[in-house]
Amino acid sequence: GLRILGYTLKSCASELGFLVFSLAMAIIIFATIMYYAEKKVNDTRFTSIPAAFWYTIVTMTTLGYGDMVPATIMGKVVGGVCSLSGVLVIALPVPVSFIFQIFRFDKY
Repeated sequence: GLRILGYTLKSCASELGFLVFSLAMAIIIFATIMYYAEKKVNDTRFTSIPAAFWYTIVTMTTLGYGDMVPATIMGKVVGGVCSLSGVLVIALPVPVSFIFQIFRFDKY
């Protein structure tokens, strides 16, 4: 059981590394944009860029707790784009990895 999981993680370590790197970069970028889009709103929960990280992580992973909500039009647009890009960043490596595995097994 765990041996298979370990082998799977080891065989696709580069893909997982790319996924983590892409997700981290997207979180940093969207948290920064969201902070600057929402910082002029009174009583905002986006008080700093690290505070906006929580919203960005929750939005990109499509959890959607609802504890932080953008108030400005720009913030809502950024939130929508953040959500869509989160789905793409998380879902895109799966078919790419699958196709890579097919080509790898075809060689042998």
